[in-house]
Amino acid sequence: RNHIHPAIHRVQDAITADPTRDWSLPALAEIAFASPRHLSRLFNEHTGMSLPDYTNRLRVALAEQLVQSTRLDMEHVAERAGFGSSRQCDERGNG
Repeated sequence: RNHIHPAIHRVQDAITADPTRDWSLPALAEIAFASPRHLSRLFNEHTGMSLPDYTNRLRVALAEQLVQSTRLDMEHVAERAGFGSSRQCDERGNG
């Protein structure tokens, strides 16, 4: 979060607060008080990545943290990190 745009902060805070939610661009645009197209452009400009990339990276980081700090099996780790399955978690982490 090395940028200062308040709309981007609001979106990042929302995703971080609920990483398991199936975030849509229109829903995030409402949080940012911007159009979906404008939010997408702003997010890329200020973070250097797309919204789906950001969400996936956040989920992968959360999954890694859960693997290291809990005794949960991979299915439960994947579920808590916002992935549909442990296979989806593996695919996004490697992709």
